[in-house]
Amino acid sequence: TTQAIFPEGGLSLDGRVGAAKMGLLSYIVEGFDPAGRDVVFVPVGLAYDRVLEDRTLVEAAAAGTRRFRNRPLWVAWHALRYSWAHLRGRTKGFGTAAAGFGAPVALRAHLAAGGTVETLGERLMAAIADVVPVLSVPLVACALGEPVADKAALLARVEALVARLQAAGAVLKLPPQGMAAALDEGLAALQARGLVTGVQPVAAEARLLAFYAAPVLQRLS
Repeated sequence: TTQAIFPEGGLSLDGRVGAAKMGLLSYIVEGFDPAGRDVVFVPVGLAYDRVLEDRTLVEAAAAGTRRFRNRPLWVAWHALRYSWAHLRGRTKGFGTAAAGFGAPVALRAHLAAGGTVETLGERLMAAIADVVPVLSVPLVACALGEPVADKAALLARVEALVARLQAAGAVLKLPPQGMAAALDEGLAALQARGLVTGVQPVAAEARLLAFYAAPVLQRLS
């Protein structure tokens, strides 16, 4: 018999294993009895067009403290604004969310092959990175990493990125209507957030745009 555990990861600024997750893995490995039930990890990659705490995460990473400032009034204000817009039918939600699932990793086999807690964490993080789905917003954010002349040039860049991602075996969750629809969907969301004007990135929002591009760049690296 086995016990399944689903470690998950999503949009991030890097691919490091968090201290809390490493601690959890340590507890599982230390308490594991090879003669008892096996433990199977199922990597789950999560992707979102919009991460509600995106600015908080970017600010914490820029400060280097990895501590999140508690701003209850700011959160309450934006929650009220969204609720009011929702009641008036003036919001379209937060976009698309998707999940990708990787090949299971059996703890018994991992330890029998000489694996450690550290290598288990690295293995799971790599597996999660491989299955984080690519959505329209991160795709377009990545394509906007450098200035473009016009929308046609941006579409060509999106198409080139998709070709590279397909060659790398990435999980793509894009509109079935094609690349032009994916570009329109991603661009509209970024423009609505004020991260892009026309087809040009807003300089003051470069870090936030890079946050959304990170999973695509990570998949291609």
